[in-house]
Amino acid sequence: MTTVAISVILSTYNAPAALAVSLQSFAQQKDRGFEVVVADDGSTRETADLVATAGRSFPVPLRHLWQDDIGFRLARARNLATAHSRGDYLLFVDGDCFVLPDFIACHRALAQHGHFVSGKRCWLRRPASRRCLAGGGAKPRPGAVVPACTGPAMHAAVRVPPPARRPLAPSPQ
Repeated sequence: MTTVAISVILSTYNAPAALAVSLQSFAQQKDRGFEVVVADDGSTRETADLVATAGRSFPVPLRHLWQDDIGFRLARARNLATAHSRGDYLLFVDGDCFVLPDFIACHRALAQHGHFVSGKRCWLRRPASRRCLAGGGAKPRPGAVVPACTGPAMHAAVRVPPPARRPLAPSPQ
């Protein structure tokens, strides 16, 4: 069995504190066979400095691709990062999301040619978000009940589900 080359496309725009939390979660992955490509839609120098500083000791390849800030062009930033990625398997994550330590390993286990994996995220309530951004972190375990989650029809708790496989549509000829 060959190892799948994985690229994480991490999108951001002027949210360096959130990006720092996200990068930290990727630095703590159990599976180190991946790269992170930051798709920056025109952030200020603070974001570039953060990525450069993190890159000095980051445990996997970390690159920063920046484009001019001339309006909301997130899709273009992601496309730019995708064009510069080295992976055969791409994971698209927003720069204000943190992932569990087995995130890459789970995706690697579910990778299958001709399929994509769709996951679910959990919205944190403001106090939990503030703790994360202040460095305190919220660390839910896979399958654990996460009482800090909110959102439509999520009032008390949510069970974090495993990702599900879905087949890709055939390419038009």
